[in-house]
Amino acid sequence: TYDGAANVDASGDPLGNTIVEGYFRYNLFDTESTKLPYQVGTYFGKKKVLGIGLGFFSHANGAYNNATDEHEGVFHIAGDVFYDAPIGENGNAINVYASFINFNYGDNYVSRWAGTGTNLYAQLGYYVSTLKIMPYIAYNSGSYEALEDNITALDIGVNYHVNFHHAKITLEYHTIRNDY
Repeated sequence: TYDGAANVDASGDPLGNTIVEGYFRYNLFDTESTKLPYQVGTYFGKKKVLGIGLGFFSHANGAYNNATDEHEGVFHIAGDVFYDAPIGENGNAINVYASFINFNYGDNYVSRWAGTGTNLYAQLGYYVSTLKIMPYIAYNSGSYEALEDNITALDIGVNYHVNFHHAKITLEYHTIRNDY
């Protein structure tokens, strides 16, 4: 279980209280805004951005193996790429995002969209400025050692940007396969 901090060691001392994490991003062309704690998503054809990132998360003794009564370290490493650029002269834009994450929670750990193994996520969108819509497709695949088959998800949708990012309406079809 991912509750190592809630389980003391054999001497009664707490463990699993330290987390170290980091994320490094290099922007080519223009830079992404950092005003918000998440990425904007699209710049509506107003600038060209290519960001490449690498991150890690380390939680010593963060997991607890109930079968062996031992703590296990949790460690993840991930990379992602974000590209948003104008297409043509009319304000349309293409938007692409992809990430790869290697999770390690300890032997055979699994929960929905996280477990010891890998996760791949990709999305593609196209902003049509005259209609203020952005149709998109996204795919997610998790391959975890505790499961025989990958958990996959497919999203197909459209965003209607009423007032850019200040107001938008989203219609989406979402499906998950092999959800244990």
